[in-house]
Amino acid sequence: MAYFKLAPVTGITNYPVDYHSHFTGVLPVRGKDERQPSLAKLLADAHFRNDPHKRDKAELQLFDYALQFMMDERTNPLARLVGSASRAEYERAECAAENIYVAAVLVGHIHYLDMDLLAEAAYRPDLYGAVRARIVKKALDSPGKPDEPLMKLVRYFNGKIYSSNKYTPFDDCYKMRGAFVKFFCDGDPAAFEDWADWQQERYRAWIRATFDYLREEGITHTQTAATQDEMKELAIQAAQYNAENDTSYKLLVHTPSQYLPDGKLQAYLEGAILPLLRDDKRDLVGIDLLGAENKVGNYRELFEFLRAQEAGLQANFGPAKPRALKLIVHIHCGEGSGFGSGNRSMIGYYLYEAGFPEESFFADLSGYIIRCYKAAEAKQLVTPRGTRGTATPFGLFDELFHDNSLTYRGRLLRRFAISSERSRELAAYNAKRNVMALSETFDSTPQGADRTWYQLLAEDSALFAFRLGHDYYYRNFMGAKYSQIAFDTNLGSNAITGASGLFNSIESYRINRGFRHLDGYIDTNVLHAAGDAVAYMASEALTQEQIAKFTDMSTQSGELGEILKDDKDNKAWIVQQLQSALGPIYPQIVTENYFYNTYCSLVLATAGGVDTPASRYQAMARVLALFRNWRSYLLGADGQGAEHSDIQHEFLRMLILLVYGLLPTGETRIDAKMLIDLQYLLRSIAESYWRATVGPAEFKLLQDKVKLELLEGFKAPDSVVTVRRSAV
Repeated sequence: MAYFKLAPVTGITNYPVDYHSHFTGVLPVRGKDERQPSLAKLLADAHFRNDPHKRDKAELQLFDYALQFMMDERTNPLARLVGSASRAEYERAECAAENIYVAAVLVGHIHYLDMDLLAEAAYRPDLYGAVRARIVKKALDSPGKPDEPLMKLVRYFNGKIYSSNKYTPFDDCYKMRGAFVKFFCDGDPAAFEDWADWQQERYRAWIRATFDYLREEGITHTQTAATQDEMKELAIQAAQYNAENDTSYKLLVHTPSQYLPDGKLQAYLEGAILPLLRDDKRDLVGIDLLGAENKVGNYRELFEFLRAQEAGLQANFGPAKPRALKLIVHIHCGEGSGFGSGNRSMIGYYLYEAGFPEESFFADLSGYIIRCYKAAEAKQLVTPRGTRGTATPFGLFDELFHDNSLTYRGRLLRRFAISSERSRELAAYNAKRNVMALSETFDSTPQGADRTWYQLLAEDSALFAFRLGHDYYYRNFMGAKYSQIAFDTNLGSNAITGASGLFNSIESYRINRGFRHLDGYIDTNVLHAAGDAVAYMASEALTQEQIAKFTDMSTQSGELGEILKDDKDNKAWIVQQLQSALGPIYPQIVTENYFYNTYCSLVLATAGGVDTPASRYQAMARVLALFRNWRSYLLGADGQGAEHSDIQHEFLRMLILLVYGLLPTGETRIDAKMLIDLQYLLRSIAESYWRATVGPAEFKLLQDKVKLELLEGFKAPDSVVTVRRSAV
């Protein structure tokens, strides 16, 4: 039967490693409670520790930072765009800036600011200054509780400013989080050594809060990327925190951008990053090459740098060396984004397409914003009921940028939206061409050499561990062609930020809350698409030898379990296949026959109650494909707070994908043992890869972090899977 249901309530253990992390993006805007580390808690502890209304005041302070950001024409992205020589270039954070502008208009409106102020241009400081001085600062200075209409808007917009969402590219939110750190510490971290003691302590508090959040989420090992100018103090704090908390929080230093003009990337690597890889920062274990979300990355200059510096880097990297067994080369690739010249903020689009706006433009725009706000409130009032999987949204941004449109002087204004056809097409196009650009660079031969870049750096050299962050597109091709590279998977953030293009409408995005947040519904078409992209298990991946052997084994007489354990022939062959599939991680497991025993257990569970040659063949083939895909089971959250993700949710999401791919024939009841086997297999892969690349490590099995209460569905196109989870 195609209907299935998980039998008992199943505890999901902790996944201990975050293989894809950005330090600035980790903290959520607000915690689940007053205790959980967050941006708001940092502000509450620093400014309002004894205030009975500290949670509200902290949210107001966070919003106040956004207003200050817009008041300064040197940082206001829309002001920078106005003064730019080329408005075709997307100004980083311009969608977040437009969110702040919308917020300022609405906060001013509900507090009866003059219409002349509300009509001020978004790139000028007047509106933001008035909202800050007359409304926000007044509420912050008051001993009483801020009024709820104000707080409702502030909480809503803080989530739209400091975290990515359907209408705001994720990189905008990283820009705003960088601004948060500067406001919180009253200075740029690049000048840390010149700061006063209180500023330095603020910065350390932010670092400790981030590490605390990771540890409380069950993450004991990370490879977290941060900028070069943050690295000195961050490395000191990481070493101290690791010693005190028995963690292994490792660091990667990231580039400012991988599509710098020719010659600039290599110069930055040599001038800014190389000294950090040569000094005594033991917890800095590699390079993070930031993504080229809407351009093509400059991979050749990275490879030239690695080859030129290989000999010198061996002082810190290699067996018995102080940093790690290998230098981690983490390349963001295969993650697209739809923002660009013609798919951006509505104001940026107007500036790019039509030039400088007339005086009446912002008066019309502010009026449009207020009308859409009223329309969203009215719609929410007549939609009182949601379901567990579909909450009733406020829908303001839908009204502004989706359900309605603003036509000004005959020009239809557009706004970036992750599920729009244009965004999905651009995301896929940019991601795919970057994957192929990397492949072409791997296959090219440097001047004066007779080996390709891939052969020189990944096969001939034992120094580098290449891992592709994301690579949602064309991963099967890359994995088959380049056996020495690994991948880290973050389907949650890729779905939420639109990089994977899984949802073709806002409504599709919402109905698939079960995929995004592991509590709700998942269209089976989404599961199928995501599974094929990152965990393909069809028998087409088998070699002719494997097909022949599985065909022979499937027709042998006796119980399937006994056939798998036949020591004379079958067992040895299976072990050989697993050794070949798992490569460098196979020797890292000391438990005798662990991978073989897990293979047999999963084959029996997948074969189910229908013991036919066809069901045997499919079970053996699919489970071997699962092991061959191990390089896709290295998981990362990719900035928990900035991208609404969580490593334990990534873990559960991958488990669901694998269970769905292995569903036993003829069984409606999924035995919990299959889920347990998969949990420990994925953990073992994560731990083994760490030992094979970073070095020896101990991993603790912590208390279950999540309970899977329900996994139920119908395996067929255009059907549904229901997921229900709870915290332990």
